[in-house]
Amino acid sequence: MKANGFTLVELIVTIAIMLLIFSIATPTILSASEKKKKEQCESYVEQFETLAELYVSDHKNEVATKESTNISLQKLYDDDYLDKIPINPQTEDKFDRNSTVNITRKGTLPNYTFEYKYSVSCE
Repeated sequence: MKANGFTLVELIVTIAIMLLIFSIATPTILSASEKKKKEQCESYVEQFETLAELYVSDHKNEVATKESTNISLQKLYDDDYLDKIPINPQTEDKFDRNSTVNITRKGTLPNYTFEYKYSVSCE
């Protein structure tokens, strides 16, 4: 007489195979998630640097006279370049309002350019 259903051995083997697949896939999924968070953070950094460029464009006479200056996210927010201080996807907290974009003048007046560097890096 043949019984319908699975034997205990078949169930254990099936569960073991599923656990093996899960243990292989989990690090890959977690790694992809961390990579995405880093890319989002880097995108925000690029946006902050672009906003600093806009600030310099609007305040060129003030900024051009200095070798280097720092613009905080709070300043960008107060002057309406930022609608809000965004959340850092890596820490899940808001970016520090006091973190700055360093603006360095390269060259001498009137032939100069600016270099922009955000003070916080995405790790």
